[in-house]
Amino acid sequence: MKLSPKPLGNSLTRILSVVLVVLIGPQVPAQNPFDSPFGEPTSPTNSDPASGVFGGRGDEGTATPPATAVQDEPDADPMVRLLRARQPSTAEELVSAIKWMSRIDRYDEVGRWLDVLKQKNFSEDQLDQLSRLGGSALWMRLRAHASDMTEEQAQLVKEILMVPARLARDPNQIDQWIDQLVEKDVGKRHLTQLRLQDAGNNALKRLADRLLQGDERVSQVVLAETAVMFGDSGIDALRAGLFVLDPASAGRAVSALSQVSGNNFSLELAASLQSTTLTADTKQHLVEQLQLRFGRLPNEEQVQQHLANSLQSSLLLYQQSRTSSSGIMNVLWRPAAGGMTVEYIEAPAHICRLERLAQLAALDLQQPDSNTQRSDRNLAILLQRDFQATSGASASGAVQPFTPALSTSTATADSVFDTLQRAFYKAGEMQMHGGAVAALERIAAETRLQPSRAPLEFLGGLLTDPRQPIRYAALETIATIQPKEPFAAAETALNIALEMTRLTVGPNALVIGMHADRRQIAQHQIEMQTSGEVSSVHSARAAFIALQQLEPIELIVLVDRVADLSIYQLIQRLRNGRASHSLPIVVLTEELYAYERELIERTPGVIQSILSNNAEQMPRVLNAAFALLDSPPLSVAQRSKYSLTASQFLAEVANDRQRFAFYPIGDLRGQLINAKGSFSTAKRIQLLSGLGSMASQRALVDIAASGAFGESDRLAAAQAFGKSVRSFGMALSESDIASSYERYNQLGPTDPTAVKALGLILDVTEAQAGKIDWPAILSQPAPQ
Repeated sequence: MKLSPKPLGNSLTRILSVVLVVLIGPQVPAQNPFDSPFGEPTSPTNSDPASGVFGGRGDEGTATPPATAVQDEPDADPMVRLLRARQPSTAEELVSAIKWMSRIDRYDEVGRWLDVLKQKNFSEDQLDQLSRLGGSALWMRLRAHASDMTEEQAQLVKEILMVPARLARDPNQIDQWIDQLVEKDVGKRHLTQLRLQDAGNNALKRLADRLLQGDERVSQVVLAETAVMFGDSGIDALRAGLFVLDPASAGRAVSALSQVSGNNFSLELAASLQSTTLTADTKQHLVEQLQLRFGRLPNEEQVQQHLANSLQSSLLLYQQSRTSSSGIMNVLWRPAAGGMTVEYIEAPAHICRLERLAQLAALDLQQPDSNTQRSDRNLAILLQRDFQATSGASASGAVQPFTPALSTSTATADSVFDTLQRAFYKAGEMQMHGGAVAALERIAAETRLQPSRAPLEFLGGLLTDPRQPIRYAALETIATIQPKEPFAAAETALNIALEMTRLTVGPNALVIGMHADRRQIAQHQIEMQTSGEVSSVHSARAAFIALQQLEPIELIVLVDRVADLSIYQLIQRLRNGRASHSLPIVVLTEELYAYERELIERTPGVIQSILSNNAEQMPRVLNAAFALLDSPPLSVAQRSKYSLTASQFLAEVANDRQRFAFYPIGDLRGQLINAKGSFSTAKRIQLLSGLGSMASQRALVDIAASGAFGESDRLAAAQAFGKSVRSFGMALSESDIASSYERYNQLGPTDPTAVKALGLILDVTEAQAGKIDWPAILSQPAPQ
């Protein structure tokens, strides 16, 4: 494509003068501070790539322009004529020519000089430099005009544009670039640092790896300064290195940071001066480096005050960020699993702020005079971070925990349990429910190591906690340690186990609003999105009554105002209520006062949206609500696991009445018989054997008589029937017994298993009546 000649005005004169300077004038060294990226400076008469001028691959390359470059008719455009007359030959000149021709839309001339580049047969490394010379904007613009080029020219442009990203993903290439940081030439070293920045977080991670591992080729200072050139991400990566488990690696990170040029005396360096975890040699080296740079160091009181202020402001930022979710993901640097290096993931803003808060808490824990109150707060924060890192939305495989090792080898079991219990309550007080869950998980782990010292009273108290994960984890721990002595919460444990058997459905929601039509719309949409049950109430009083019912509520949805409380008062009461203070609350009305909107924005776990007839709106609302929770709704896998745990617990308690006599299982016979959940046939038979009611003995007879069960299960049911009769007496009526004889006679000719199973049941019945001796399989007296 050619443009018609344009008037030669002042603007064109200026452009031509620039072109003449670039293409005809001498190459000024200041224009290329890194020397020629393709080898030694070149001249128009010596441009053979085989000679090493361009570092070409062999004789197939040539710098001579195509024949058409000299045979074409004279062009009307003066810039084109100048370029053809000057014949650009170096890489810089060719890229400049392509850039100028693209600016005036002369893609026929762009193609001419692309052909010259193509013939030079550059290596990948040289193509990477070409991409850098032109800038990504040039090559992207050329790709957009691929239709004006030949297929080969368009392919070359694509290759030049993509090669930096391809090289950036190559770990070997990144390591080669890092090795080049020892280059004494400032320009070449700076070019290498720019390449590493182009490689992005992969290169930054490798820089951090080599720094923390103790690189023998490149100094800590150069590695750290190169990382700092990445901006905030580089600083975050170095910060994360301070918290790896390996003391030597953490010491290298501290030492490197202390030597990085700049005027900032970071909080990490100040706190490290007083750290109880760094070695004495590391701290002495740190003091020497900081005195050289700053002359005066902060005292312990100043460090403590700085830490306290930073913690307070960071905690406020985190709490505020939890009430909103923009959906934007940020890069988060944290210690990696194994404790030797760092890693990066993508995470929402509140998770990134939690990581920074955890770093400050870890620094505060390392201070020599951290009192109990501060330690409890710091441990709660670290537990919150660990829960979010391993179980929350940001989870990405294994991750190094921040929480200190509270090993019984360095402290008594009682002190470990006391510390974790204080952290548990502190996490709840700070609305960090994930931290509370993590504290309970640590208590459970310590309980398995020291079952005789388990805090049974504490665990029993948690069975009435309104947070599902807390009370279910408490029951799971109690079931694991299997108490041999009576404890105050034994009856509550049975009720919670029954609740857990119903976890196969959920989450259950409570819809609140004055107008029935709005409640009905929300109820229908929630039922469509979840497998749980939805309750609907028209008043605040009815809502609080519903929250106390046996079926656990996991979500609260306000679709309208109610007559007995304002929305402001209702949200406050719900957030402070025992049964609802950890539940997500969704407000689906736009008719809000300014102070009500402000309350919603600053209250964790509460969001505001609209109620829409569009069914696609509700999934977005529910996902946003659950995403703000520290402990999100139980997953299908968790529900199945807890249901199975509860079923096994109830079956064991019922089956061994001598050992577990302190559990008042007889008070719950009706509910236990009707329990669904994850009971296997074997576990259900064990459960029925310990109830001793008419209904339980009937159920055992039904299993023994049914062909739907296997022979082993049917015989086990018959034996369980005998055990039940020996323990509790015959609960069946005369008509039930007559029915058993009738079944035996009807099934006998066609069902051999019925003969065995029902025959044993009839033998037990006659033995209990004193007509025959007890069957040999049940000859031993049943335990009482």
